[in-house]
Amino acid sequence: MTITIEMLLTQFFYMHPEAKAPYLQGNKRIEGLRLLILDHDELPDEYLYVTNSEDTDFISDVPQNIAIVSFSNDPDFISRIREMGRSAVVYSACFEPELGFNDLMYCFNMFADWERRLDFAVFRDASFQNLIELGEEMISSAMLVYDPALKLLAHSKHQTGLENDRMYQSVLRKGYLDPEMVRYFEDADIFEKINVHGAVARETDAFGRSPDYMRAVKVNQELAVYGVLLFTDTFPRDYERQLFDILCEAFERILEKQYSTFIRDRSVADYFLMDLLDNPDMPPEKIRERLYYTDLPYEGEYVLMLVSFDIRKKPSEQFFLQQIRNNLPYSRAFSWHGDIVVLLKLPGQDRQNYREQLMARMHPLFSGASRQNFKVCISRPFQTIGHFAEAYRQAAGTKRIAEE
Repeated sequence: MTITIEMLLTQFFYMHPEAKAPYLQGNKRIEGLRLLILDHDELPDEYLYVTNSEDTDFISDVPQNIAIVSFSNDPDFISRIREMGRSAVVYSACFEPELGFNDLMYCFNMFADWERRLDFAVFRDASFQNLIELGEEMISSAMLVYDPALKLLAHSKHQTGLENDRMYQSVLRKGYLDPEMVRYFEDADIFEKINVHGAVARETDAFGRSPDYMRAVKVNQELAVYGVLLFTDTFPRDYERQLFDILCEAFERILEKQYSTFIRDRSVADYFLMDLLDNPDMPPEKIRERLYYTDLPYEGEYVLMLVSFDIRKKPSEQFFLQQIRNNLPYSRAFSWHGDIVVLLKLPGQDRQNYREQLMARMHPLFSGASRQNFKVCISRPFQTIGHFAEAYRQAAGTKRIAEE
């Protein structure tokens, strides 16, 4: 985790609103705090140094790469330091330097403790929602996390003042970013910029309650979480963005830990199909809306193939998934509860004898892995994506009967 001077002093000034802060080097990364000693010829520059000296000669002798917090009640001293043009942090307050140092150390330890808690949360249960709630303790803003199919994965539950925010309330009610909002972001080229640059800031306008900050979280250069949306609050924007980036890095650790392979091999259409299996009663109009994000037509001559085998190791499962995709290039194939689910759109010549045609296409794979005890169940043809979950239930039922 990167703790910067800006993060540290923003929290410090929040604790002491009477303070004044003409400071530079706000984005400098620091590893801790130390008192500025008289012998400062070889000071490590990764620390923030604290002093109550008002000797400008002493300050000017400190190397330019050293960041300093100088506690002083003298406005003239502050002005002289700034006129020197040195890269230093200068702070003016009306209390003892020892108390100021202690409070600065408290702020530093607060960020360090937040990092430990985030790391522990990733290690313990890898929950997006859990990280959002830990993030709310430090970032006084509302956050929404989406997957590649724009399904809501997690959201802030303890933020107030969002009752009239159209976007936030719509997403909480529907569970998805609806087409109107997608078109809104597309008009501003925000999704395109996210894919290229990784993060985009949008200013306040009539659609959103407040400025927001979006970031696409990637794993191994693959887009994993489509967007993380932050509604900023009262703290400075740069400060919130730094904390938000730290939170997104925790999201990346979650994905690296549990979902990197899972997500890397799935398209937006795969997410949509899995969501249909989770929500088999999704109304047709909602399905048509969701198809806006995929290349799947709503109507067609579809069949579903359910493939089960004895292998339970992830690399082997990925190998067979890829083999199925190679043998059925126009299919959608993904793992689901230990099996492989395949959606196929039948070409005209396959409609009469589609089962025989499919088994013939898959024979090289099955014959080369006879020890894996493959079982293949193929559904009846269906004419709309809306019947996908029903076709899965039929194939799964056939599989159960075969196993009895």
